[in-house]
This record gives sequence, C-alpha cells and structure tokens, in this order.
Amino acid sequence: MKVNTKLKLISAVVVLTVLVTTLTYSNTVLAFPGGVISGEVTCGASDVENALVSLIVDESVEDTDYTDSNGEYTLIYRDLLEETKECTIKVEKSGYTTIYRDTYLYPSDPTDFDIEWEVTQTCNGYVYDQNNLAVSGATVKLIDDTTVLDSDTTDVYGYYSFSEDVQENLYCKIQAEKTGYETHYTYIYCSEQTTSYTFRIAETSANKIALFLYATDAVVDTDIESYGNQLINDEGFDTVMYYEDLDEENDWQSAILGDLDSNETSHDFVFIHISGHGGYDEENDNSYLSTDTDQDCEMYSDDLATCINALESHNIFILITSCHAGGFVDDLKGTGVFVITESNSSSVAYAFGSVPAESVFSYYFYEKLDADYSDTEAYNSAKSLTETYYEEEIEGTQYDQDPQYILKDDQILYTWFEWW
Repeated sequence: MKVNTKLKLISAVVVLTVLVTTLTYSNTVLAFPGGVISGEVTCGASDVENALVSLIVDESVEDTDYTDSNGEYTLIYRDLLEETKECTIKVEKSGYTTIYRDTYLYPSDPTDFDIEWEVTQTCNGYVYDQNNLAVSGATVKLIDDTTVLDSDTTDVYGYYSFSEDVQENLYCKIQAEKTGYETHYTYIYCSEQTTSYTFRIAETSANKIALFLYATDAVVDTDIESYGNQLINDEGFDTVMYYEDLDEENDWQSAILGDLDSNETSHDFVFIHISGHGGYDEENDNSYLSTDTDQDCEMYSDDLATCINALESHNIFILITSCHAGGFVDDLKGTGVFVITESNSSSVAYAFGSVPAESVFSYYFYEKLDADYSDTEAYNSAKSLTETYYEEEIEGTQYDQDPQYILKDDQILYTWFEWW
C-alpha cells in the first residue's frame, strides 16, 4: 500500500512535536525522540517513481516508503536517540539494480538525503597479445547483457579508455576483440571508481602443441592418451605428441629439441607433461626422473631447463609427475615458464593404487580443466583434492610414506586454458 509522503511527513512533525520532552537527570540530557530522513531518488536527469526505499538500522528494517511521482520519499525512525546514529538506505525497483547508501540519524534535526542511482563507470587499460606485445586496433566494449553501452579502440600502445553513465552495481562485461585474435572478457559491477584492466588476447594463428614424455611402468598409457584427447577436443590443441619409454638421454632431448622445436614458434603455446619415477641428487642439488621402464635414462632438472631455454615459445606450461620433483621447479624458475611438480625434493607423488596407475593430482588437474577452470584455479583445486585424498586414503596405511607437497611457479603473463 502506497503511503502519502506529505501525510507521512506531517505525522513525523506531530510525533516530534508531541515527544520533544527533555528527560533530565542531574541536569544531563539523556535522550531525544526518533529521527526523520527524506529526500529524492533520481537516475540521471529523471526522477524515479515507485522505488521502494528502506531505512536499515543495526541490520533491521525500521521503515519503508515508495517514492512519489517526483521521486521523493520520507522515512521515520521511532526509537529514542541518545546520539547520532549510523544507518543505511536501501533502494530497489524492478528493472533497476539494488543500491545502498550510508548516512546518519540525528537526535534533533531531520536528515535531508538525496540519492542518485547513476554513476560514471570509467574503464581503461591495455590490450596485449600472448607475447606481451601491444595490440593496436582492438575494440574494447562495455556490455550490459547484449547491449553495448560504450567502447573504444586501442592505440599503438594498446591503450583504451572510456566513461559511461550507468546504474550503480550494474553487472557488465568488458570485452576485448580483434579479427585474428581470441576474444577475451571479464565482468565488473559498475561503480564511481575507475576499473583498470589489462587484456591478453592470443592470435588465432598461434598453435597449441602438447608433448607427453612418460615411462609405462609409472603411468598407464591409456590415461596419458585420454589427457591428450582432452587437450585436442576441449582445449583446441593442434598437435599432441607422445613419447614412451625413452631409454637414452639424447632421446628425450631429441624429442624436445628436435620434434617439438621443429613444430613450435615464438607465437605458439607449448604444454609438456612428463611422468616417471623420480629421485633427488643431494650432491648436485638436482631432481631427476626416468623416462623408461629400466630407469636407466635419468632426466635431470638442470638439463631439462637448458632444453626449455632453447625453445622459441614464450608460453610454456610444464607438469612433472614424479616423486622428489621439487628441483625441477628450482631449475625452471629462471626460464619464464609455468611449472607444476607433484612433489617437492623430499616427498612422494601418490597414484590411485600401485603403479603403473593414474596420478591423483593429474587426474584432478585435468578434471578441473575439463570443467573450464583456469590454470591456477585447476592447480589450487587439484592440490586441495589431492591433500584430502592423502588424508582419507593414504595416511596411516601401509602405503603412507610421506605427505605429498605439490609445488607451482608461474612466470607466464598469459592465462592458460581459461579462454581456450
């Protein structure tokens, strides 16, 4: 039922007139009657009629009113006030966002509180490609559902900037696009503050190449193949190469520096998953793993780092599935890659059952990628699930050797997987 704000204001004055009685004790004022808040709700140059305005004090709704044809409202707080009191005004209407404003109730004076629903949303930032080079001529848009509210075209430095008056808290998408590039977007709630965001959009001509190196006594090859199929079918990979049971050091190096290097360029994305039985060389401070069933071929972490440094791609993601693999993180830190090891230099990496079997972490990691998690989100979730698996299935059993310590070092600016 709509309340006539003029009558309500008269009632408020009557209440104040009747109740303004000073309660004294030892010549000290103890309390005053309640307060009144009134004002006008506008959006841009228009008054907003029939918006529900609520007075919230200490998380409780104390009064409500609907704005009239002039956008005006009046709210009354009927409890006694001993001092100035904080309160919140909530405004809502169908077709509009819900907004909140903080103000004060005063013991002796009404509060005049106009509310502007509209804010100026400013967006600026840069658009780069997967190699951190500026993308000029890209269009950056502010989109409400399917309506483009504003846009700008990046300059030679990849810079964009625009401002648009919109409803506060409007949930909008900021999107960067250009022919020949992947489209990238993010979401914001519009406010009076400036949103600065850097986009990284990969060239659609960039290839996505995966390389799997694994020992068949460490992991089941059908599991590796299922990972490769997932990369092709769900992540848009162009090439997936498999190498199993390489029994010579120059074989695994040839797989990387020969076959992989001949397929990749500086614009491409490279994903390398290596699975085997690992160890740690304390004398040389190196992790190593075997890529063959006889465990004769030892891939040392510093040798792998040398090979990775020789590749052209600036976007390389490496996943190491083995025990005692922490040294690979240490040696690959300076190469500008995204590297995950399923253990540190002293811990083991658990599998589902006795080996060869699927790695617990790899299983969860690929599962989360399949659920459209970004690279870091997939890592965090898989790490947590692996820790839970250890606590529930391994800890205290005959297979319990040590907790599994999973490591990550991310030096890549481009976010993998999330937009693929």
